[in-house]
Order: sequence, then structure tokens, then C-alpha cells
Amino acid sequence: MSKEKFETVLDYGSSKLRIGIIDKNFPKNKFFLDQKIIDESNIDEFNFENYDQKIYELIKKAEKKSNSYLNDINLMIDTKNFFCIDIALKKIFNNRLVKSKDIKNLLNILNSLIKNHYSKYKIIHFIITRIVIDKKEINNFPDNINCEELIIEVKFICLPSDIVNQLSENFKSNFLSIKKIYCTSYIKSYCIKDYFDKYENKFFFDVGYEKSCLVVYCENKIKLVKFFPLGGNHVTKDIAKIFKISMVEAEKIKKNLNNSNITFSNQSDEKNNMSITNHLKNILNKNIDAELLKRVVFARIDEIINFIFQDIDYSYLIKNSESSVLVFTGEGSKILNKNSIFLDEKFNYFNEINFFDENSTLVCDSGYKFITTDKPYEINVVPKKIGKYGFFEKIFNYFK
Repeated sequence: MSKEKFETVLDYGSSKLRIGIIDKNFPKNKFFLDQKIIDESNIDEFNFENYDQKIYELIKKAEKKSNSYLNDINLMIDTKNFFCIDIALKKIFNNRLVKSKDIKNLLNILNSLIKNHYSKYKIIHFIITRIVIDKKEINNFPDNINCEELIIEVKFICLPSDIVNQLSENFKSNFLSIKKIYCTSYIKSYCIKDYFDKYENKFFFDVGYEKSCLVVYCENKIKLVKFFPLGGNHVTKDIAKIFKISMVEAEKIKKNLNNSNITFSNQSDEKNNMSITNHLKNILNKNIDAELLKRVVFARIDEIINFIFQDIDYSYLIKNSESSVLVFTGEGSKILNKNSIFLDEKFNYFNEINFFDENSTLVCDSGYKFITTDKPYEINVVPKKIGKYGFFEKIFNYFK
């Protein structure tokens, strides 16, 4: 198996590693493996430095199954250290012709602004979100046009440089180089949105181990990316603290609730409480107050949802639209798979609230799809040396 023929995608999640190896010429020829980083017997705080051995084990399994040596990978990661910067730039042209080099210069200025003012961070994604020429929004840069003013709005998804360098060193120790780093939450939303084409506004709420991320699309254009340092592990911590039990026992309780068809709310429900009690008897020899447990879990989930949606201008996101969907993704959201939760009235405008059940195949396939398909609004910060490039990718060669 020659490395030129295959694309390798590794998703470095906070609780699980996933790897996919896909044949570039025959994409149906592919396989996927995964390995837990944190399990019921090990609920320690996530730290990139601590999992070299886990990476080594998964890589060796993948090499054995593929009968080849892996040399480089596309790395998707899920971490609370991501953050998003929104920035706009206006240029007055006084009705002169706007040429390709003018666009290059404006994008170069935006790129330089981030590098100069956020020198301790690396740009992971550079996304053009809006182009306005003479107060009229357009979908693409025209090749040549006369205009008074041009406005470009962009989003930068960034990661601290020390984490990027640490990841690079960790993979070097396993004789691997990183081709490019991607944000898992954004990549998943970009690819999963195709499953919800009938909706104009798509809200993807990815709940991870110790972080949550909201990505919003309006008519398939990205409108919002927001990260928040709360995730599924905080539910486990709350259960452990309130009931004075170990994190291992608390995690077992949480996973048991995933399959219990319970409705989470701040209202008492004797039938639900009895159902919880019966489930708990199967896994613990402790007396857990079912009503209190339900309220503890609801309080934390409600906090995560409300904090991530805090300060969002809903009127802007859903203007002139009656077609909106809220989709929960991520390992931390699995507690909502079969269960229901009462949300605030402000969430009533969603036509559908959906739980998207993901697996290693879907996550790695999303990474491969993102890498290999045209992305009209994203600048490829580190262009590949070989291949055909779209307009924005060609522009960014200017910065290389």
C-alpha cells in the first residue's frame, strides 16, 4: 500500500482516538479503527502529553491492518482551547477596477492582523463569511469589477501555538508528521449539514468531554462558531460531588441514564424516578435519590445549553426564515439520545431538535470529505503542493 495512494485521517478526541485510511483513487476502499483514551476505569483530566502510548498502539494496529507504514496524517482535534475571532475589513476603491491582486492584498492584511495581534496562536481555519460590494452582498469575488467599496468579513478558528507544537512533537515521537490540523466540531458540522438540506438555518451543538461548540449555518453559509469550556464530563463531576461517589461510579450512572428514556426537567415525576431507581440498582450498591439525580443532571445540561446560546442575536440568524433545526452531536450529548429535556421558551422557534448519532466511520469520513472537496469560502492556510486549487486556495498561495 503506497502512501501516495492513501489519505490518513486521525481524530484526536478528548475521550477517544479514531483513525481512517482511505484510498484516494477508490474511496470505497477504506477502513476505520478507534481506541478509548478515557474509559470507566480512567476518568482523569484530559492532557495531550499523557497519551503518546495510546497513539502508538492505534498507529501500530492501523499499520498492521493496512500492511503499510504511516508517514503523515491529517489531524482532527477536539479541545476546549479552540477559540474563534471575527474580523471585517473595508477598502475604499473610488469606483476603480478591483483586480485579483487587490483581493490578495486584503486577505494578506487580515492574515497579518491575526498573526501580529495573536502571536501566540496558530490559525487553523480561515473562513470568508461575507462579501459586500457597494452595500450589496455577493456569493463570490468577481474577477474584475469597478466599485466604491469592498467589505470582507472572515472567521479565524485558532489554537494556542504551544498546543500545536506539542502535538507536532508527540506525533514525531511516533514517526509521524502532521500535514494539517483541523477543528473536529467545525469539520463534522460542515459535512453533517448536508443531512439537513430542507432547513435554511442549521444549529450544530457539539458536546465533547470538557468543551462544547456551536456552529450555525444560514443557507449553508457559516454564521457563527462559538466554543465553551463545559462538556459531558462536567455532568459526571457533578454526580460524583453531590452524591459523594467516585468518578468511575458517577460515569457508570451517567451512561446508564443514556438508555433509560428519562425526561430531564426541574419538575418531579414519580414514574421517571422509579425508572431511574430500578436502573441504578443494577449497577450500584448505593442509595441514590433519583429525584435529586435527575435535577443535578438537568441543571448541568441546561447550563451548558444556555451558556453556549448566550448573547446570540437570534433575530439576525433566523430573519425571514421559518426553517430551523438544532442538532446535538458529540460523545457528551449521548445522554440526550433517548432522553428528553425541557428547554427554555427561546428555543421554541426550532422546527426540529435532533440527536445525530455519530461513530468513528462518520467522523473520519467527514474529515476525508472536508479535505478532498471544494470549500468555496475557506482559505487553505497550508496549501498542498500537488493538486488543483479553487480561487481562494490559489489566492492563499500568495502568502506561502
